[in-house]
Amino acid sequence: MILILFCVFWTAGIYAGLILFESNLHLPFYITLPAIAASILLLIRLRSGKRIVLLVLISIALLGGISRIQSYENAVGQDDLETYNGSYAAMQGVIDSDPEVRDSYTLLHISLERIKPDSEWIETNGKILVYPEKYPALGINRDFPYYNYDDRIEISATLEEPPVLEDFNYKEYLERQRIYSIAYYPNVQLIESGQGNAILRGIYTLRTDMSGAINSSLHEPQASMAQAILLGKRGTIPDSLKDGLAISGTMHLIAISGIHITIMAGLFMALGAWFFGRHRPAYLLLPLIIIWLYTMISGMHPSAIRAAIMSSVYLLAIWSGRSNRSLNALALTAAIMVALQPYVLWDVGFRLSFLAMLGIVLLSPYFEAAGQSSIRRLSGKQSYEPLSNIGNFINKSVAITLGATLATMPAVAFYFNRVSLVSLPATFLALPVLPLVIVTSALVGILGIFALPVARVIGWAAWVALTYLIKIIEFFSSLSFSSIEMDSVAAAPVIAFYVIAGFVLIILGNRKRIFRLVRRAP
Repeated sequence: MILILFCVFWTAGIYAGLILFESNLHLPFYITLPAIAASILLLIRLRSGKRIVLLVLISIALLGGISRIQSYENAVGQDDLETYNGSYAAMQGVIDSDPEVRDSYTLLHISLERIKPDSEWIETNGKILVYPEKYPALGINRDFPYYNYDDRIEISATLEEPPVLEDFNYKEYLERQRIYSIAYYPNVQLIESGQGNAILRGIYTLRTDMSGAINSSLHEPQASMAQAILLGKRGTIPDSLKDGLAISGTMHLIAISGIHITIMAGLFMALGAWFFGRHRPAYLLLPLIIIWLYTMISGMHPSAIRAAIMSSVYLLAIWSGRSNRSLNALALTAAIMVALQPYVLWDVGFRLSFLAMLGIVLLSPYFEAAGQSSIRRLSGKQSYEPLSNIGNFINKSVAITLGATLATMPAVAFYFNRVSLVSLPATFLALPVLPLVIVTSALVGILGIFALPVARVIGWAAWVALTYLIKIIEFFSSLSFSSIEMDSVAAAPVIAFYVIAGFVLIILGNRKRIFRLVRRAP
């Protein structure tokens, strides 16, 4: 419990530091560092009094979090690119992530090296977002998608300040990623390739080849769905299907983030337990391998990596026989992530990842216990073991789905102004084919690189699973009562929901002690 409290107040200190920094208020180091040192000395000298010790630990955590923000901001600083916003310039830099293909353009993240606003090149640093045409003239023969990770390119365009949209502050969103400038439809010239990390280059090349193989083996919209679920490439999904995913509350099925990877970890953990048995640690090795392979081919996005780390820590806690300490592991993991990247606190994906894991750790055991009780009542003492194992697998899957979905539902409503009334049944019916979709799509993508005819044969199995998934989405999104769309959702009721849920869980976790106290009461 002390570790959890320390992590909570450490995170609260970082959050407070972010608020202070964005308000141009700072606590100088000559105040925070001596205060932390004094608190540590006091903690060493204390020999008794748990409350005082706890208070000192909380003080260290809060002050340490605030100091971490100040050291992070001093180390990162701010680039000078935004001083050129509104000006036309030539720029050279390296594409530092996998290009994202959209309907009419390709989104490029570029680490700039130098800029020429007038007649001379000036050394610079910082990142910009560039939106070049989908089918550019690079001055070199290349296959689609033309741009590659680690290309050094020269662009000529007018740098612009990111806009503040009617329903989304894009400027603020990019600023938290240290991006202050964007450029639309520039002239692009390729200078050279091979300027990045060889491992990442291999991963991104594999993803591009798999994407091409899937496109060659499957028709639309199945091909787009397969790429979204397997590779995290959602740019080509038809708008009608995107709307259906939002209305039916099943967007998490294609979002490679916390909810998606968490559910995948739970499903393969249940599958491993069914296949290997819970008495062997191999049942935890299966989901661990699947999680990291999946994270790798999905592009190693920060949201996917965070979710994979959280899920891995949870699995390791179970393997070490400390599944009851999985909440400690989750809190420590989140605190470390926030320490390394403080601005992740503003990231919606991180928040949903954390809530999904929290739901699995805290809520799923209750659903699983209720399901086990129902299975025992229905099957009786003389149950056929294979059927019992299948029942346990389904029960575990449903419990994990319910835990992750219920924990994130209020937050999803708050962030996206929509409450889906059919999310649970739609997810429940769609979830069983998700592993099949991933496995068959992966086989199509990999085999299609070397043997396209074989991939097209396997593609029929992927097509069946993907078509089922799409039909489930279309059916539930077509219902007149499928979702409630709101202008906005106030933060107060959402916070109240989580506070009340926390109190209920505390009561449930201490119900035996509470019952004893009630019985002793006069």
